[in-house]
Amino acid sequence: MSVSQSLTAKGGGPLARLLKSRELSVVAVLLLLFAVMFFSSARDSFFGRGNVYNVLQQVALLSLFAIGETIVIVTSGIDLSLGSLIAFAGMLTALFLIKFAAVLVLGPAILLAILLALAIALAIGFFHATLVHKLKLPPFVVTLAALLVLRSQAAVLNGQLPITIAQFPEFIKLANIDPAKGTP
Repeated sequence: MSVSQSLTAKGGGPLARLLKSRELSVVAVLLLLFAVMFFSSARDSFFGRGNVYNVLQQVALLSLFAIGETIVIVTSGIDLSLGSLIAFAGMLTALFLIKFAAVLVLGPAILLAILLALAIALAIGFFHATLVHKLKLPPFVVTLAALLVLRSQAAVLNGQLPITIAQFPEFIKLANIDPAKGTP
């Protein structure tokens, strides 16, 4: 008699349900990962204040995107276009910044570029929602098409050339703000 059979025969508590679930492999991998980290010689430096702070800074932006995507997935939806929309909005922000910096003071130019790119990204999201909910198109098809279109448009907008921000030191300062200190 196996362990899971004996637990099921005794009434099937939470442990028995866990052993029968699909998530058992995930739990096992996480336990193994924590055990390796706990017994590792690098434990003190890995869990040091500086490293934890660095990891949190690195994942902060990605975590914001993941929260939005989690809401979509929890509501039984799918959105394949998120990464391409982020790239498209980033390219729009850079192009708007170049145009606005020529005629405005840099601070308002940065704010206007970010707000305009966010407004366009929001309009694209509303367009996707309209296609899915009003026209009853499958979300997989709509977001897959958007993924391809937005990714290609992000590349085409500037002739497939990168835009460097070295000419905008204020934008670099904005990107490197340390929230713990409140200053760049």
